This record gives sequence, C-alpha cells and structure tokens, in this order.
Amino acid sequence: MSVAPMVYPPVVDPPHDGLERQTMDWINAARTLLNTPQAPSCPALTDALAAVERGDLEAAAGHLAPLNEEQRLLATFLVEIAAARASADGAALARLCGALHTLPENTVDFSDIPCSLLHAWAEVVGPSVPPAVVARRDAYGYGQTLLCGAIERMCSDGEAARAVTYAELLSDYHRSDVARAWSRVGLALPEDHPRRDEALMRAAKAGCARPMIQDGGEEASAHGVAIQAFATGGLAADDPAVTHALKDLLKLGRHRARKDVRSHGVATSSIAAGRRALQDADAGWLAIAEQLAALVWDEGPMKAESLETARRARQAIAPGGTKAPRDVDPVPATKDTSTASARPEELARRRAAGEDVDAEIEAALGVWDGYGRESVARFVNGCRLGLDDDRLEELLAAARTEDRAEALVKGANYAMEASDERRAAWLNRGYPEGDQYGIFSADLLDLLSPERQLAGELFYAASGQTRGLAHLLGLHMKHGRTEEAARIIARMGQPAVDNVWVPSYRRGNRASAALPSELLTSRVGTDPTPVTADTVKAALSRAKTGPELYALALGAEDAETLAKVVKASRLKKWAKKTTLPWVARIRLLTGELDEALDIFEDWTSGRFDEHLATALLHTLADHLRTTDNATAARIRRLVAIFAKIHPQWAVYAFTALARAAVHVEPAEREAMTASIRSTMSQRYRCTGDYVYGLMGLAHGRVDVGDIDAARALLSAAVTRASADSIYFKGPALLVTLAQVSHALPADELTAHCIAALRACVRHEQRHYAQLMMIELGLRSLWPQGADITIALFAPDVLPQVIARDLLRSVWADIEHVPEPLRVLEALWPAEAVLPEIAQECVGALATALTLAEHPDAPEVRALLAAAADT
Repeated sequence: MSVAPMVYPPVVDPPHDGLERQTMDWINAARTLLNTPQAPSCPALTDALAAVERGDLEAAAGHLAPLNEEQRLLATFLVEIAAARASADGAALARLCGALHTLPENTVDFSDIPCSLLHAWAEVVGPSVPPAVVARRDAYGYGQTLLCGAIERMCSDGEAARAVTYAELLSDYHRSDVARAWSRVGLALPEDHPRRDEALMRAAKAGCARPMIQDGGEEASAHGVAIQAFATGGLAADDPAVTHALKDLLKLGRHRARKDVRSHGVATSSIAAGRRALQDADAGWLAIAEQLAALVWDEGPMKAESLETARRARQAIAPGGTKAPRDVDPVPATKDTSTASARPEELARRRAAGEDVDAEIEAALGVWDGYGRESVARFVNGCRLGLDDDRLEELLAAARTEDRAEALVKGANYAMEASDERRAAWLNRGYPEGDQYGIFSADLLDLLSPERQLAGELFYAASGQTRGLAHLLGLHMKHGRTEEAARIIARMGQPAVDNVWVPSYRRGNRASAALPSELLTSRVGTDPTPVTADTVKAALSRAKTGPELYALALGAEDAETLAKVVKASRLKKWAKKTTLPWVARIRLLTGELDEALDIFEDWTSGRFDEHLATALLHTLADHLRTTDNATAARIRRLVAIFAKIHPQWAVYAFTALARAAVHVEPAEREAMTASIRSTMSQRYRCTGDYVYGLMGLAHGRVDVGDIDAARALLSAAVTRASADSIYFKGPALLVTLAQVSHALPADELTAHCIAALRACVRHEQRHYAQLMMIELGLRSLWPQGADITIALFAPDVLPQVIARDLLRSVWADIEHVPEPLRVLEALWPAEAVLPEIAQECVGALATALTLAEHPDAPEVRALLAAAADT
C-alpha cells in the first residue's frame, strides 16, 4: 500500500510587488546609502571610562546603551574593571553591574572575550560585588568562569569562608566547575572549620550528579578534577572525600564509553595519584594510581603516562627506592615508554649545555601529533628545539608556501626558550594571516610592531573575527590606550566584509540540501538501481548488502519485478542483523506495516545503530499517518520500539510518531494521545525533547481538523520552548508553525514565531549556530507573506548582531522574499554602514527592482556599478 508523501510549505518565488504600493524614492535612497562615509570610532566607551574616572558610575552605564550586544558585553567588562580598580564603593559597583546587565542571556557569549579580561574581572570585580551579581554575569558564558575565578581569588586572599556563599550558587550541570571550586574552598578552609568536610565532600560528589550528561565524560572529568585537587592538596588516600570520588570514578571507568570520553578523567586522576605517591612514598595513593591506570581504555600517551607514573611510584616505594623531589614533575611518557624521547624544551636546554643531542633533535623534528598542518610541524618543532636561524629558514622553506605564515606564528608561540627578539621577528613576519582567529598570538601581542597590530585589527575586522579583535582590545586596555580600544569596539559593531556574503544554510556541505523541510526529517537516503524483469535475477545475485537490495526494490520498473525482489528479501541470507533494517524498508515500500514492525522488534534487541533506527522509524511513523494504517496496536508497538532508543537521537522521529498517533479512529484518539503524552513524560522529560512531542500532536490535530486542540498544543509547545532547556532547535518549531499556519490567526502565528526565534537565540550559544538555525526557520516562513518577515525584524525580537547578519541573508536571497520591495522599504538601513554592506543592500534593491520591472531599476544598477568601480 503506498502512502502519500509529507507535504511541506514550498519555498517558491513569491509574486513581485505591485509598483503602486511603493512610496520610497529608491534612487535617492540608494545614492545616500552608497555615499555615506563610515569611520571607526566609539565615543561611547571613551565617555564611559571618563565618567568612571570622575566617579560618576551612573553616567558610565548610560553611555554604553547605544552599542550592539557584542560591543556592549566587552565594553561592560572594561568599564566595570576600571571602576573596581579605581576603588569604587562596593555598593556603587554592584549597582553599575546591574545597570549594565541589560543583555538577554545567550545573545552573546564569552567565547570572544580574552581569558585575561575574564580573569581580571573575576579577580578585581567578582570579590567586590554580591555573589548573585557574579552568577548573573556568568549566564553569558558556558560554564562558571567568573564564579570560579572569584572563588579562587578569595581563597588565595585568605577569605575562603566568604567564598562559600559564592560556591553555593554553582550549578550542578557544570560539574567540573563545581568540583574545582568546592575542592579549592575545602582545602583553603582551616581544618577546624565546620564546613571544611562538607566542602570537600561536595567536590567529591560533583561527578555523581544525575541524570548523567550523555556518556559520562563530564562526570569522569569532574571526579578527575576533584582527585587531582585532593592529591596535590595533601589529603590522605583514605580521606572520605577521596574514597567517595574514587568509588564513583572506578564505576564509571569500568566500561569503555562512546568515543572513550571517560578515560581522560580517569587518566588525569591516575597521574595525579601516582605523582603524589612518588613524592611522598605513599602506598595508599599508589594503589589508587594503579587501579585507575588499569581503566584507561585506549592506547595512547595518557594511558602510557598513567602506567609510567604508577611504575615509577612503585619503584620509589620499594625497599631502597628514592622519593621524587617535590619540585620535579615526572616526565610524561609516550606510548612506547621504553623509547620515550625528551620534551623539545629539555632537548634545547641539553643542546645549549653542550650535550650531543643531534640525533634526538632530528627525530624530534619529525614528530607530528596529527593536529594542524603537517607541513607546519617541522618548523614549529625547530622553534621549540631552539635551532639556529639558518636551520629554521631551511625548515620554513620546506613548508608549503600557503602554510608559512601559520608556521611563523605558531613557532613564535611555542618557542618558549627563545628570546623575545627572535620570537618577535617570526611573529611580525607571519601575523596576522598566520593566525586567523587570534588564538596563538594572544599572549604575544606585546611583541608586535604597531604596524602589525594595526594590520591585525584590519584583518580581524574584515573577516568578522571578534576573538582576534578582543585580544587586541585587551592589549590596548593593558597599556591604557583608550582611544585605540574605542576604535576596536567600533570595529566590532561592523560585519565581516572580506568575502561575498552567503547565507549560512547555503555554505559548505549544506549548499545542495533541500530547504527547509529537511529540518524535520531523519531519513537515510538510497539511490534506486533501475532493474527490469529480464535483469532482476542477475541483479539479485550481485546484491551483497542491505542497501543494494533496497536500491533494487526502489528501481523495479513494474509490480512483477518488485515482487521478485520482495520474494528474494525473504531468503535466509537477508535475515542478518546488518541487513534487517533494509528488509524492513522493503516491507514499508510494499505497505506490509505489521511485518515491518516485526522486523524492527527483532532488530532493535541488543546493540543496534541508533541513527539508522530513528531514520527508519521516522519513515514507518510517516506510513502510519492515515486512518487506515494508524491503529492503536501499531502505535503501541512503535512506542515500545522507541523506548529502546536514547531520546537524544529520536526526537524528530518521535515528532512523526506523535503526529501519526492522532490519526487513529476517533474513538481511540484521546487514549492514544494520552499514551503519547505518558511516553513524553517518561522518556522525553527534557524540556526541549518534550516540545517535539507537542509539535507532533499539534500537527496531527490540524491534520484531522481539530483546530482548537491544535492551537492549545502549539501554545504549550511555544511555552515549553521558551523555558530553559538544551538540545532544542527553534527552527523545528518554526517549520511546524509554517506547516500549520493556515490554522492560526495571523497575530497568533506571528507571536508564536517570535517566541520560537527567541528560544533559538537562547539555546544556540554561538553566533554562527544561532544564525544558521534562525535563517532556516525564517526561510520556512517566507511563503506566509511579507508581514511576518518584517515583524521578525522588530527591534526587540532578535539580538542586533544576529539581525544584522540575518538581514544580509535576506538581501542575498531577495528574489525568494515575499513582496521584496516592501520588505526592503521596511528594513532599509537607517544609519551609516560599511561601503561593502551598502553595496549588498543596493544590490538586493537592484535585483528586486529588475524583477518588478520598475522604471528606477536601470539608474539604481548604474549607481551600484559606479560604487563597485570605486
């Protein structure tokens, strides 16, 4: 039995604007935009810092209000640090932090803020303001950098008792942060302090929080942080905190997790325990080191170092053994500890001391860790080994031409033994092109010439790399160069212009993907293999895999040929675990749904490919979305199969199942809906996962004409999506809203879409991920008309930085936008923009005018051509 395919709102070219609706003078608007100069300056920051110097903190906060989110976040940190260093009153400083805290959470994040700036804020501002202020500011980052930094500073200053109130605000979700902070507090408190033991135990229990995050890597890492702190902090091996953390870590490490994510926490704990045993000849810590070393699964440097450290500790503890001095770190072992080579820095010191290490140096030059570019490795290793300039020039010449700038920057970064003059020479030759993101040069900027610093500023501004600009900003603030810092902040308000703008959904491997309906699918594609009645026998004899068999079923030219493929699929040779999913797909192709369910039930016992399972289950759920196919018995069987799959992998397929469940007979509909809701509550408790079930139920209600119930379910879905959660992609909800838009009043649809967009911004912390998700969702809404597109660009809907780049994507795809001239008129830039951006906007206008056969089109195109020539 065939099933009608899912119907998605098409992405089609909308009707072009009627000229009578336009009131804008397009020629004058284009000329003005193209001719408006744009100079980088930011009086907002300089005025705010001047207000801090005067002691007027209230005025300082007001000056930053016009800045966009990225600019304001960085400027906020700078102003607050300046106020704290100026010894501002604690209460006034707290009010300043509150006044500046006007950015919605997750509209920007800490990834583009230099660590030096974060650490300065944590050390200078954090201890001076209430803990709630620090926790609120941490909401902009992933983790709890500022709380942990403030706690570290207070513990170092002998204020561990006060740090307890800060540690109380740590979230259990960031488990390593919790372990690090509480262990620091516990070890800093006096031994007779009533909360010392509690603090240590809270550090030990940080990795025991439930539910587990994915495959246990976070939990193992938290235990690793705690045990390292306990080992270096002087706790005995049998201390209750050590025992508690060790017990759970041993339980986690007993089995190899996916991607071996637990071994890092196990290995770091083993190494720390071994070093403690080596230094103190402590048999208790040696036992811990050996237990943990045995649970590091994959062969590699971490396992080798764990075993080597434990071995050396056992030798030291044996009769006649020698304890290691406390100031000597055991040399990490490589995978083959019998031929372990010395670190490059150690070889450089031995060479400088006159030792003959030429053979070892030549071997060390060829070491490549598999990361980065191999052609860069020899030059970088040469810098680390302290080779002379002539030899380094030979190594640089041997690198690929396009990699030499990167080699120079990385060489300067890793050459710890070289003089500042040598490092500056390499750095100035390769910067900024050799460090696209400003990562390797972050600590070396003082070595750059002023000309190279300015070149870096222009380079990062053109490519939109906020992180590189932020490092330069920190450099200027370090030296009190406020005018230069203000110029950097101004450049951060400008978009990237070094390449032609391409919407994120058309970049890379997404360039050829269908848009946007594929958001709600999770299928496995297979191209058909054409086969006829005459060739089917030979084709079946050649087929060796499940996909090949299924491709023949797809390519059968008639029912008789398909029947032969189906008959062959019942042979014993195709009843293997690896081929059953494809046999099930053939059953779906021929409408044998119950037999397909039988196969799924057999296949999803024991270990199975969850990705493949959810893709196939999605297809099966789609087949059930008719009254004839959707029976209560089939839905229940399918729900039971879903129960074997981790919810994280099944949310899209579960959406399809929830939609299909509504298609049962009317008398059974409420019972089936209740069953799906029950499954959602038990298996899909995460807020984001739960939303997918609500979306499916709502879509199903629209399918069967129960509009009131659908609207209630959609409201519930939007409310849930607006709550705190993880793993929820806002565009999935936007696609559903677009698919059921005909059932919603226009104002209700707009309100729901705005809420879904805000949820997407909140849950996707990186700008690029936010932009891609929002662009996909917006594309799904374009068929709904210009009004909703314009409404989504209202000032309070999206962050300014996201709206700026999203608008460029609208211009780039202006031929698909509904009523393009009307959208352009509503969203025309009201302020000066970069010349490149002005040309993008006017280019979109020229396209829209040409499509509408507008009489102004030729002159606008001429203005654009003249601007491009200049």
